Amino acid sequence: MVNLGNALVVEDDYLIALDLRESLMSRGFKSIEMVANAEDALARVQAGGLDLVTLDIKLADETSDNVAAALHAQGTPFIIVTAYRPSDALQVSGAPWITKPFDEGRLQDAIETVVKRGGRLPSAVPTREMLNAI
Repeated sequence: MVNLGNALVVEDDYLIALDLRESLMSRGFKSIEMVANAEDALARVQAGGLDLVTLDIKLADETSDNVAAALHAQGTPFIIVTAYRPSDALQVSGAPWITKPFDEGRLQDAIETVVKRGGRLPSAVPTREMLNAI
């Protein structure tokens, strides 16, 4: 198994977060942290050193649009995992997305897509207005 580095799971449903963590571990990530709100996620993203983030868009009473913008600005690859249809803004971000409840195969495909890109996202950058449309 290839060691893929550090991952972050941003998810407010603990059982889903555990499932995501298990999936990332089985794919070869050596360290997987979990956070449940946008403030903690943003702090962790700004600290750097992440190789992949799974990002729920709707976290309790808030969205994670600021986290998505920070990830994109840093060039940190992320996968959107949401029960909602991603907005056009997030689709422009180039990040793969899957809907919840997620299928293990779709998650693994999304991880593989990011790994094959070498962790790079396409160059399209969403504007703040686009992200606010979530």
